[in-house]
Amino acid sequence: MAGTDAPPPTPPTSSPMAERTNTMAESDQAARIASLQAQVDVLKVIAASKGRRGRKRKRQPRVDADNDDGDDAPSTNRQRTSSPVPEPDTDIDFHKLGRNVARHIGCAMFEDISTIVTVGLKRDTALLGDEEEESIVNKCLLESYEILWKQQPGLHDLLLRNHQNTDFLVALARSVEGGVESVRSDDTGTIRPRIPNWILDPSTPDTDEDTSSEHAAAPSAGAATQKSLRGFNDAYYGALIMPLEYKDNEAYPDPVDGLRSGKYSADANQSPCFIYPFGQKNDTSALRTALDSPIMLRCSKAIFQGPKAALEVDGFHAGRKGNAKIIGLRTFTPRVIAYVACQVRFALSSQAEWNRRDGQFDYEQFFWSIVDMFTDKPNFTARTIARYNQIVFGNPNGLEIPNSSNINPIAAPEMSYMERMRAQAIANGEDDDPL
Repeated sequence: MAGTDAPPPTPPTSSPMAERTNTMAESDQAARIASLQAQVDVLKVIAASKGRRGRKRKRQPRVDADNDDGDDAPSTNRQRTSSPVPEPDTDIDFHKLGRNVARHIGCAMFEDISTIVTVGLKRDTALLGDEEEESIVNKCLLESYEILWKQQPGLHDLLLRNHQNTDFLVALARSVEGGVESVRSDDTGTIRPRIPNWILDPSTPDTDEDTSSEHAAAPSAGAATQKSLRGFNDAYYGALIMPLEYKDNEAYPDPVDGLRSGKYSADANQSPCFIYPFGQKNDTSALRTALDSPIMLRCSKAIFQGPKAALEVDGFHAGRKGNAKIIGLRTFTPRVIAYVACQVRFALSSQAEWNRRDGQFDYEQFFWSIVDMFTDKPNFTARTIARYNQIVFGNPNGLEIPNSSNINPIAAPEMSYMERMRAQAIANGEDDDPL
């Protein structure tokens, strides 16, 4: 109508989008944020896993056979032809984590990291029954699981947050296993070419007086460079990896030849001679000397302090920080010693490539047989751990731990000498600040 203005339309008080936003419960928002965060975690780990996959390390010519560089030491003879590819932006480098935990866990060389994590998460989320948790196998897996996440702050929460995310767990396990395999390969490369110099008994005269197969005076020259000539193919090496129970035993004449031909068999439950001191007799004294092996101790020093340390004094280290400090190993454990034993056995054998089995010999079974030596034997455990700590770290209590042998040291006075003299002068009525 003329002269009459129509009232303006009333603006909407809300829109469909605003209504949906307003009606979304806070719990739903929190759940969505948590879901997005989980997806980000997955993408980060998968990206890191793909970044590692297929990147083979190039073998560089060895310039110094006794290079003591640790795990974090840069190569001095590597020539870069292009800019390095940056690693994916991840909160946790799981490949590096694998390198750090490999020697701590030990059995990670054989067991699937995915299985370790799965069993651990089932326990943490109450999906693992009490009877299952009490099984020997699951106890070992749960121990490995705790070693894994305790080495990396924040990992336990990350695992719990993504315990139902299969993609995340698979990618994580793949990255960790890559680090474990690289450490095993590095330690094998440290020991295998050098062990011919570390297995010699300095007390044995260099003569041919004793030519029996189980007491060869020295290993053959070819075995030093050709691994296929080691093991039972060489009398000296064969005498080191044969079971102690075959030594000087009338029931097993010429044991090395019998083992080589297959006449005798040896499995992982039969303690090999190399874990004992040189000249160990086949008697009950072996209960005390087990693992007190010069070969084992020398190889432990090589792995954790560098190959130059193998034949040096207790605690010797040269060059950059050793692997023990890099991975935070402050004291030896049964698992660490068992890991070294597996590396030594492989280096002494004629086996060309790393494999869980060497004929009838099962390395995983051997690992746990070494760990079992410490079970319910507190005296043996304390003595053996202290021995390895002393030889490798120079301290029976471990790395950077005060030596307990300094019993009741004289305490330093609370007051300095001059302060005590001034107090005495004042007490005598003298000037404590004379001209």
